[in-house]
Amino acid sequence: MGISQSSQVESASVPSTPDAIASTSPGAISSTPLPPHPALSRSVPVSALISAATAAPTPPPVPPTVVPPLPIERTEAVVSSVAQSPRSTGFFDNVRQGYENIILALVRPTRAIYTEREHLGPINFRQAGLSITRYDFLITNRRKQSLVCSHWRFDETQHEGTAPANCVIYCHGNSSCRVSAIGDCLLPILNQGASVFAFDFSGSGGSDGDFISLGVNESDDIEDVIAHLRREKQASRIVLWGRSMGATSALLCAARDQTLAGVIADSPFSDLNRLCYELVEVGSASLQINLTVMQMLFSLVIRLVRSSTKEKTGVDIFDPKYRAIEAVKGSVIPVLFVAGDRDKLISVKHTQDLFVSYGANAPRLVGAPADVTKYIHVIKGGDHNEARPQVFVNEALVFLDCVFEGKPHPTELNKKTEAEDTFTTDSEEDLQLAIERSLQIS
Repeated sequence: MGISQSSQVESASVPSTPDAIASTSPGAISSTPLPPHPALSRSVPVSALISAATAAPTPPPVPPTVVPPLPIERTEAVVSSVAQSPRSTGFFDNVRQGYENIILALVRPTRAIYTEREHLGPINFRQAGLSITRYDFLITNRRKQSLVCSHWRFDETQHEGTAPANCVIYCHGNSSCRVSAIGDCLLPILNQGASVFAFDFSGSGGSDGDFISLGVNESDDIEDVIAHLRREKQASRIVLWGRSMGATSALLCAARDQTLAGVIADSPFSDLNRLCYELVEVGSASLQINLTVMQMLFSLVIRLVRSSTKEKTGVDIFDPKYRAIEAVKGSVIPVLFVAGDRDKLISVKHTQDLFVSYGANAPRLVGAPADVTKYIHVIKGGDHNEARPQVFVNEALVFLDCVFEGKPHPTELNKKTEAEDTFTTDSEEDLQLAIERSLQIS
């Protein structure tokens, strides 16, 4: 696996304009330029940016244009247009086209277009009293594709003689890119003393590739990033923080790499086949076709889409061995799940079922705890693309503190051992008290 030279010069790794990026991305079927992140405007001094971010009671929300909506809205629009199209092409042709549009909206979603200068913010700034530098560079994955990467690291001069820093690898969702790390977790993690590594999956953002694979190739990309960090001795303890497709990819990767410190999985899907079936229920209403008829045709059309996507992505994304619900059964590393109970794209039931299955078949080592450490946080009223509330961010930071520093995992972190008691959520006041107690653990 080759590695390009690191560079601190802005826009050195990816084209400097949206048009240039689009011209180098032949797979970008539809591209939506992203306006500058308002928190990263050049007209605002860096000191003011940091001060405002650290003083705010909640993390900065991610503007919808920075993290484009996942495909549910696009899917509904697509199937609506199919429903309004002339029936002269035939009923079955319309149904098949509707299915293919639903699935291909997932495999080749709108590609996020951005520039490092406008959207990733300053290269050098101070946070938590320390100087931080963002390094932008390329690495080459096992499929010989270039992945654009950014690593926010504390200046090495401040850590002379110390062990490699803790690192959180951010794994973005479908139709998104590394810019999402800024709104989801960047400043809180830096305040925690860990570096942040974000990259674009192959087929997304500024990275090479024409199609995504909804977790299969993406989990390989994560492994290649981990190998880079370890080879360059830039991190000794690594946590994966994934959202949506990135969360599922992180779980698949963690099931193969038990040396990771932990995983934070935000709104993963448990089984792609199941997710597609659920999208059919949404699509059938838009197509004004009887759901029973749609369900009868499901297996037929899935076979067509399966063949098409295998040709486009190079993998069988419907292969049972890529089902996260099965892969996590052998996992043993600590995990924190989160999902919104009003998620209209990926039902919270996916996260709940993954929580129950996680570690179910994990080998029990002599002297090890009887239970795999796992937590779940259900956001009341939360949807798929909404900024996460501060109460969850605080919980995630406690989780990171435990896994990075080897502290006992606080039972107050909503740990569940019984399936029927899995999905209750503490009140904000009770959880805040639990976090305060957890922070006092020595």
